[in-house]
Amino acid sequence: MKAIRAKDEDLASSLLRIGVDPNSTDVWGPALTQALRAGLKTVTRLLLAKGADQNAKDVWGPVLTQAIRADRDLGSELLQNGASPNGSDTWGPALTQAIRAKDETLAIELLQKGAYPNAVDTWGPALTQAIRARNERLAMMLVEYGANTRAHDSWGSAVSQSVKYNLLELTAVLLDAP
Repeated sequence: MKAIRAKDEDLASSLLRIGVDPNSTDVWGPALTQALRAGLKTVTRLLLAKGADQNAKDVWGPVLTQAIRADRDLGSELLQNGASPNGSDTWGPALTQAIRAKDETLAIELLQKGAYPNAVDTWGPALTQAIRARNERLAMMLVEYGANTRAHDSWGSAVSQSVKYNLLELTAVLLDAP
């Protein structure tokens, strides 16, 4: 833990290779989340390879949501290793964070791994956010996965109102959806 906080990637990697517990934790949280936030990509991946809990979390949230903000490639790796696609923290669920990060690939992967299509955060439902981001493909996928097209965002606007000023070609699909 001290090697990670000191950002000594070589020492942390060496310790892991000789058998230090990859699920080590201290008052700041698990080694995995600390390595990720410290920007230690090699250590983060080595921790996962050595069996660190891909659903580890600390006061900043689960490692998946932290990865979306810090190292998006790791988000996909975490999902492939069994991380819960419905992790959430103060910035919202993983799905809405991926949408706001404009990471369509990860958002689609989250849906395919079981992310809740009606995920909502301070900025509104995932569908509204996809529409506002002008991401027609993702908006359509959210509808296919069961997103509520009658939902309202945090400003009280219906999803169909978001469509009206963003994706006119999507209006008919959303208005005809159940």
